[in-house]
Amino acid sequence: IEVGAVLLDEKLNTVDSFSMFIKAQLGKKLHSRVRELTNITNEDISTGNPFSKVMSAFRKWSNIDDCVIMTWGDTDIRVLIENFHYFNGISVIPFLKQYINLQKYTQAFLNLSNAEQIGLQAAAEKLNIDIDGYSLHRALEDSYLSADILREIYNDQMLKSYICICDDNFYHRLLFRARAITDINSP
Repeated sequence: IEVGAVLLDEKLNTVDSFSMFIKAQLGKKLHSRVRELTNITNEDISTGNPFSKVMSAFRKWSNIDDCVIMTWGDTDIRVLIENFHYFNGISVIPFLKQYINLQKYTQAFLNLSNAEQIGLQAAAEKLNIDIDGYSLHRALEDSYLSADILREIYNDQMLKSYICICDDNFYHRLLFRARAITDINSP
C-alpha cells in the first residue's frame, strides 16, 4: 500500500528519499487494523498510483549500479515478488540486484538468537535511538529509522558478508516452502 525508501551514500548520509502510495486495485478498503497501525486512510490509497507505475518510478529512483537494497526482514521482498507475479507475470524483482536483510544483520550484530526476530522499534530502543520523532509503520519513516539503526551498528566487513546477490538461487531459497508429504507416491 506504500513504498518508502531512503538513499544513503557510502558515508551513510541520506541523499534522497522516495515515497508513494499504491492505489488499491483488488480490495478497495483497508482493514481497520492496518488503518490504526499505519494511520493510512482509504483516501490515501485511492489517490495512489497503480503498483506497476510505483515500481517503475522506484526502479528509476534506485537505478544505481552498485545499489544494495535493504529491508527490515524479508516480508517486503516476498510481498513485492507476489505483486510482480500478479500484476506483471514475473516472479523476480527487476531492480533487485543486491539485497541485505537488515533485521538479520542487526540480530547478528547484537548477538541475538535467530529464533527471536527483533522488531524495528525494539532494535531502536536497544540501541538507545529516540523513536519519538518517527511515525512507526509508515514506509518512509521506517526507512529513516532503519538508516539510523544501520548508522549505529555499521561494520563494513560484517555488512558486506550479509549482501545477497539476487540470482536464481536467491529467489529459490527465499520462496522455498517446506511441505509435509502426505502421499509418498505423489510427484
